[in-house]
Amino acid sequence: MPSPVTLTATGPTLVNITVTGNNIFGADLTLSYDPMSFTIREVRQGDFLSRDGQLVAIVQRLETESGTVRISLERPPGTGPISGTGTLATLVLERGSLSGESVLRVTEFRVRDALQTVQIGRTAEVPVTVP
Repeated sequence: MPSPVTLTATGPTLVNITVTGNNIFGADLTLSYDPMSFTIREVRQGDFLSRDGQLVAIVQRLETESGTVRISLERPPGTGPISGTGTLATLVLERGSLSGESVLRVTEFRVRDALQTVQIGRTAEVPVTVP
């Protein structure tokens, strides 16, 4: 279970999305949240897929009005996959107009190997407190 998050009163709060697995070449995630409570302003690439120095392609679609974010990360063609544990991406969260308890949900999580075989990852919910 991911640790609960409490947003800072001023400025952004960083939340890491971590992964553990073998032979990971890429990943696709869909996240949802209540945009009145907080918003995801930015998605930053984590160090997991680039730990061997390779450049990783990251595509992100932030739909702040609906509270949906889609993230796709992939290693360059011809490179090998990565195994272990690490940060796939870092989310930059900012407060919305409502205070109180909210939730950040990973509603879809797929990882791909070098042959593009898809494996379904575990979805998650993270409690978020907005001061």
